[in-house]
Amino acid sequence: MAPGCASARQARVVRRVPAKRSSSGYWRQPLRSGDRLTVSDLAALGQLLEEHRSRLLAMLRRRIDPALGVRIDAEEILSETFLKAGQRWTEYCRDRQVTPYAWLYRLA
Repeated sequence: MAPGCASARQARVVRRVPAKRSSSGYWRQPLRSGDRLTVSDLAALGQLLEEHRSRLLAMLRRRIDPALGVRIDAEEILSETFLKAGQRWTEYCRDRQVTPYAWLYRLA
């Protein structure tokens, strides 16, 4: 099993919240009923996101066209990316083939 990913035997589980509309107007994908994150999953994901936050934010600011930057903020895109990462964390733990930054970059 990949480091930072919790085992299936851990007792404490945090259930994810149902889909809501984000500030950008897009609906977040609903989660399957079997999807759940353990406390250690949340800790590992939070640490991963904090480690790569500044690098991802700098990349997004470089890639957003100035004309589009008036309507779309890099911080908002990064927030949406972090939501996607939370939804896909269990998939990433099962099949870890790329570095964490590359995985987050692809989600962004």
